[in-house]
Amino acid sequence: MSLLKRPHAKSIIITSLVLICVVGSMALLPFAPEWTWTVPTLNTDGTAIPATGTKSLKEYRFYCDGVAAPKKVVPNPTLFWNSVAGDFTAGNHSCQITAVNNDVAGQNESAKSNAVSFIIAVSVPVAPVLAAPL
Repeated sequence: MSLLKRPHAKSIIITSLVLICVVGSMALLPFAPEWTWTVPTLNTDGTAIPATGTKSLKEYRFYCDGVAAPKKVVPNPTLFWNSVAGDFTAGNHSCQITAVNNDVAGQNESAKSNAVSFIIAVSVPVAPVLAAPL
């Protein structure tokens, strides 16, 4: 029995093609995710980070691709960054985040977090549609 004569074979093939089209088109969308992270609750000496005042958290700094300057600074208590299309170019990327406190003696920045790596594919034009000759 041919594949197309089997019950539900046509719907499986159509569903598979739809999924391939949807997943394939998702790869071409601009990369603009919402980045989230967890709040540190302790200092490196084991003491609790206060909710307000001296030594409370001031901001988070988002570092990417080994660049010394932060790509984005997010004020505390915000725990997300909605990047926009164009924040990242095509290619391989790796990002980390730090926490900075309000210490009177100067801002103290934590060590960098775990790295999150990702790849942004090059966006290419959709193929043209060729008309049949007349």
